[in-house]
Amino acid sequence: MELDLVIIRFEDNEISRRDTPKIRGYIAANFPEYIELHHHNNQGYVYRYPLIQYKTINKKPMLVGIGKGAEILINIETDIKKLNIDGEIQQVYQKSIKYQKVLFGVSESLISYKFLTPWMALNQENYRKYINTSITQRRELLHRILIGNLISMSKWMQYDVKERLYSMVDVKPVNVNFKNNKMIAFKGNFTCNFLIPDYLGLGKSVSRGFGTVLKINNTS
Repeated sequence: MELDLVIIRFEDNEISRRDTPKIRGYIAANFPEYIELHHHNNQGYVYRYPLIQYKTINKKPMLVGIGKGAEILINIETDIKKLNIDGEIQQVYQKSIKYQKVLFGVSESLISYKFLTPWMALNQENYRKYINTSITQRRELLHRILIGNLISMSKWMQYDVKERLYSMVDVKPVNVNFKNNKMIAFKGNFTCNFLIPDYLGLGKSVSRGFGTVLKINNTS
């Protein structure tokens, strides 16, 4: 399956990764007509895989849009002239914009990826399973969760996974502060038979920049 992907990087701006949600809040507030930017409608929160994701990679804020999200980013890009981080205004002087067609879906070969930002794999239920099992069982649990993330993402991309998915997960737990709560996330690598476009996210809170992946052999 082929999808549109747009990546906007703010080259002259620097922020901390913990401030990524503030970029999200500011941009979403300025373009309330686009549900994909904030995931809210009249009925409340819209649960789906985010087509627009906010990242901070190497201190550089980024916007990543896939599918319809890519089209929206192209429409609003020229109107983003500043960033507001908790009242601190940063003028935007230089942006790089990358548009490309990317492949998405099951691969005939295994592909290795790394998590550029922590992967929030655990919800309340599987967190209890994780802390009460052996190392081997934890690895198997994370394997199943990763496969579930890929299937869930595919569903929202309207891509039907018909083949069996394989994965190998090599990650270590890290503590993250999420909405003033300490949680366990994971950093490391994984391998699977699935094509994931660079800079998309897996797991929970993808729109806030968690779980961002990059192919290991990618030099960009």
